[in-house]
Amino acid sequence: ETLMSLLEIENLSVDFETSSGPFRAVDGVTLNVDQGEVLAIVGESGSGKSVAMLALMGLLPWTATVTADRLAFDYYHKYNLPVTVVRPGYIWGAGDRAIMPLLIKGLKQGRLAIVDGGVNLMNLSHVNNVARGIMLAAEKDISIGKAYNLTDGSKVTTRQFLTDLINIIGLDYKLKSYPYVPAYVAAYLCELYARLRRYKVMPPLTRYIVRVGKFDQVFDI
Repeated sequence: ETLMSLLEIENLSVDFETSSGPFRAVDGVTLNVDQGEVLAIVGESGSGKSVAMLALMGLLPWTATVTADRLAFDYYHKYNLPVTVVRPGYIWGAGDRAIMPLLIKGLKQGRLAIVDGGVNLMNLSHVNNVARGIMLAAEKDISIGKAYNLTDGSKVTTRQFLTDLINIIGLDYKLKSYPYVPAYVAAYLCELYARLRRYKVMPPLTRYIVRVGKFDQVFDI
């Protein structure tokens, strides 16, 4: 007997809008629960377990942005609506009012640093390439029901990217580098303090930021 899946979630992410910019609480969660199956979600405090489940029930505040590929594809499979999932990396270029201003502010204030030398590769997507990719996905029927990763295809490290940004804005600033493990522990303590304060203050450093600064963000395809 084939059991029907009661719950299918693919690539679930949750971001919160804060005064310091977007804060990612859940990053790329995928799970499947079949009929008659019990699934236990285990993780350290602050890892996003509760936020992920609240997202599934639609109980998060208006400051939360919830995205998931499976939720989008449900409309395609159930209602035959033309859906294509497009996943860009870090979108950069003219008109960026989200990430780039924060990077520049961090550099000017001397608060921006790299992890383990900043040799990890970034997943860059120029806004023009993103727009072109979205247009192609919308124009081509072959893309319906599929998911695409958009990238510039460039191999740029975090150190290279930030060094170029420093030169462009004309700063006299030398990037500091910190080891991964101490940086991760420091980020955990920052998150713990913010949680104890009921997020009246946002953590200046998060484990997600440290992980992004440590590991390659590109796809091996």
